[in-house]
Amino acid sequence: YYKNYEDFKAGTPINTINTLTISVKQNPSKKNCIEVVTLNRSFWFQGESAQEIGEWTKAIQDSILFSLNQNQSDKSRAQGGGAGGAGGAGSAGGATIAGDRAMEMITEHGRHAGCVDCGAPSPDWASINLGVVLCIECSGIHRAMGVHVSKVRSVTLDEWAPELMEMMKAIGNDTANEFWEAMLEPEEYPKPGPRTERASRERFVRAKYDEKRFVRRREGVSGSGREALSERLHDVVVSEDLMGTVELLALGADPGLASAAREGRTALHAAAMASQLLQSELLLQNGADPHQLDGLGRSPVEYAEDNEQDDLAARLSATCWK
Repeated sequence: YYKNYEDFKAGTPINTINTLTISVKQNPSKKNCIEVVTLNRSFWFQGESAQEIGEWTKAIQDSILFSLNQNQSDKSRAQGGGAGGAGGAGSAGGATIAGDRAMEMITEHGRHAGCVDCGAPSPDWASINLGVVLCIECSGIHRAMGVHVSKVRSVTLDEWAPELMEMMKAIGNDTANEFWEAMLEPEEYPKPGPRTERASRERFVRAKYDEKRFVRRREGVSGSGREALSERLHDVVVSEDLMGTVELLALGADPGLASAAREGRTALHAAAMASQLLQSELLLQNGADPHQLDGLGRSPVEYAEDNEQDDLAARLSATCWK
């Protein structure tokens, strides 16, 4: 922050504040003021109008969220692969996609033109287990729900394995919303817009993904138990029906459940046996273990190698589990 506009133009701040460690709030008793709380002290800033203070509050909150997301992306890259794979894997061939190229690829054909939740243009964050792209405001809510619901990565700051990028492109926001928003309740849970305040936005996003309040439930799926859903998952992953897999996972199918009726194989074994690269990627991002052995003592990697699917075998082999 700066003492005056001249110092701002000269680039000589009084001090800098790490937005990873601050919070911002307004106090109704202090007109047109905001309080920025740091680890060591609080700062009060005054604006000329309530509108200006509202704009500054949102700008600081966006900066906090960006820093949090960037910090997570930095940690992800340090662990070995950014958005390259589940648990920190790189791509099969070692070549990854990042920066402007990643943004160009993920938005081509208009499949991710707006935020999946609020429609904000040019979203540059993603949920890699859901296959959707988000704006920075909605990404913060996704992150708050936990990685068991949504795994958030930066489109431009992280590195992307080609297999994951292709999976994201194959799903697309509109297709995803045909499932996640099939039974919208606009009166009780109005869909947010780009300028919707956080409380309403968060209520909608949590209802959508965490509570699964609006999802489409296909005939024969609704009310099924975990084992029945997991068995059905085996049948879907041998096809190219990625949204069928998303649906079953959302409703409770376990990608790691070994099927007694299928010689102890998991859904990932089935996808690998069927040479389904993108289905395998989706299962990886939702917790499937590529090194889990079936009843014959064989892993999904071995089945991919049997089918001479070198890219799939390499991708599965590259995935690290900790």
